[in-house]
Amino acid sequence: MLSLSYWFSLTPPAVIGGNVQLWGIAAFALFLAAVLVRLFIIRRISQRFLQQPWQRVARLLTWTGIALAVLLFFRYEGVPFFSARFWLLLLTIGDVVWLVVIIRHFLVKLPAQKRAWSEEQQKRKYLR
Repeated sequence: MLSLSYWFSLTPPAVIGGNVQLWGIAAFALFLAAVLVRLFIIRRISQRFLQQPWQRVARLLTWTGIALAVLLFFRYEGVPFFSARFWLLLLTIGDVVWLVVIIRHFLVKLPAQKRAWSEEQQKRKYLR
């Protein structure tokens, strides 16, 4: 698994046995998690600035699930270039970068937006 020939082989062996079900369950679970985040978290939050990071999480889960399902299809059908393992590597790297951006939004931008919102609420309280 640590060799370059493993990751960049354009004709990897077909996915067999329980691996197909495992990939399918993972893709479905990611998509289902995105739907649950949209239903149970995003809809219950009234402030827009609090919804944005959760929408990013839902978008990450949705696109990762879809990409994993597409890669599973290509791998199952044995399409030479699109079934290569490096696509999984690229998907993982992209997801890690996307997750770092989302965590940064939660830890840096969200508290600043919350402070600005509370200051705006204080000003509006006295202007009514």
